[in-house]
This record gives sequence, structure tokens and C-alpha cells, in this order.
Amino acid sequence: MEIKVFDTNIFYEKVGEGKKCVVFLCGWGYGSEIIKPLSKNLEGYTKIFIDFPGFGKSGQIKQDLNLESYGLIVKAVLDAEKIEKAAILGHSFGGKVAIFCAVKYNICEKLVLVASAGIKPKKSLKKTFQVLRYKRAKKRGRDVSRFGSSDYLALPKSARKTFVNIVNTHIDLCLQNITCKTLILAGKNDADTPLYMQKKLHKNIKGSVLKVFNAGHYVWVDAFRQVAAEIKGFLEN
Repeated sequence: MEIKVFDTNIFYEKVGEGKKCVVFLCGWGYGSEIIKPLSKNLEGYTKIFIDFPGFGKSGQIKQDLNLESYGLIVKAVLDAEKIEKAAILGHSFGGKVAIFCAVKYNICEKLVLVASAGIKPKKSLKKTFQVLRYKRAKKRGRDVSRFGSSDYLALPKSARKTFVNIVNTHIDLCLQNITCKTLILAGKNDADTPLYMQKKLHKNIKGSVLKVFNAGHYVWVDAFRQVAAEIKGFLEN
């Protein structure tokens, strides 16, 4: 199914006709296929998988977007399906969007954060040095197009401002406004959204539950049975 948001065709897939709905939001750079395994044990639910602009089967990013834009995409899909409330499960960047939806809109029944992004990272000496090099090069009028992460450099130029907007938006101060039940699933070997970030989410989201697995950023790949069981138990109880 497709809807148009921000002049872009947004693809989403709806599976099942259960009374309760779970929305799946994947991380930056991937279509929803990567996160579908997390839905296998959820019989009896309506499951919605959304491809964000630029990835999966959705159209390319055609204008500068920010975190609120992605929240509006999720809300637009639910509105199109006439769903007032749903559980929202987000991995990595998808977790950041899920948190925004939980705070901004009255659409989030339960929240599942899998190796979620959104917490401002600690500054490293390497990162500080990279920023300094970039600023010096820009000040001297040199070509700075080679600067940036591999994710940034892999994007078409039309999408790079959106990426910068997303990376530079942190939701630390919004966490205390989350009122729905929240499950946080973390990998102790996660290098992308490290365990300290997941612990901070847990500390600042009132009543949240934190589960840590012997896994990396793609927690369900390394510990599928345990992760799937935690999600099912959380949604059903």
C-alpha cells in the first residue's frame, strides 16, 4: 500500500486483521524487511511495516525532513488505516521516531525500543578531532564534501540535509513525558547505540523495563528466541 507524504510515495505493508495493532519502524538505511522477523510470534495482531523515504519500496527523499516529519509519516499511515492507537516498535532510528510519536501524538499504546537511537552520544577524542578538521577546512574554503560518516556519504545530495537534521536531534529531554508502558531491549555489545544509551532511556522513562542480551546492534539476530519472547510477553500482558 502507498500514501503520499511530503511529495514522496510512502510504502507500507499491513498484515493480519487483529483487534490490536503493532507498527514496526526500522533503522536508518533499511527497508522494513529487516525487522519483519520480530513479528513472527505475534499471531492475532494487525501488523504494519513502514518503509521510510529513501529506503525499501518508498520513494526518494525530495525535501529536507526532520524528526517531526517522520513522526507525521507514521501518523499519516495510521490515519489512512483508521487506527487510533497502536503499539509501536522501533529499532535504532526507528526507535527515535517511535519515542517522538509517543510524546507528540496520542497514538502510542505501548512502546518497544530495540537498540534505540535518540540519546546524545558521549564526545570522543576522535570525533572532536574530526569536527575540528572539518571546521578548519571549511574556514579555509576547501572542499568539505569528503567529510562525514559512511552513511552520510552514501546518500544522494538531496537527502544529506535530512540525515544531518536526524543525527543532530536528540530526545533526552522528552523522555520524562512518555506515559505509555515501555520495553527497552539492548545488546551489551552494541557499538552503534551503546548500552549506556539504553540505560539512560530506562532511567528517564518512568516505569520502563530494560532487558539486556548478549548481542550487538541487531539484537534479534543474536538472541532471537529471547527477544521475541520478551516482545510477545510485553504486548500481551
